[in-house]
Amino acid sequence: MGKSGDMSKGAPKKGGEQRGRAPVNGTEPTTGKPCRVVGIGASVVTSVIDIAHNLGLTAVAEEVETQEQLAFLAGCGCELFQGYLFSKPLPAEEFADLLREWRRLTSW
Repeated sequence: MGKSGDMSKGAPKKGGEQRGRAPVNGTEPTTGKPCRVVGIGASVVTSVIDIAHNLGLTAVAEEVETQEQLAFLAGCGCELFQGYLFSKPLPAEEFADLLREWRRLTSW
């Protein structure tokens, strides 16, 4: 299995904030205001994904909530996604049940 980079956890900046979170059509974590990644924000997202690939890592997007976010991130080359678009957070047993059902439905 290949290496995976968690792009949401970066080196702390001054003041204890974390780098690495780039909201895509979601809410800005520090202000709670709606925002979209365009221009320089989109460039940052694509650059982080490119850096992950250049380091031999798999790009993982967290907090994916809309089809628009998924399409943007997939178009940038991101391979793995998690977030409310796919499922709300589940207790371990419910997740295991969901995974078993998915495997049953997708096994040919």
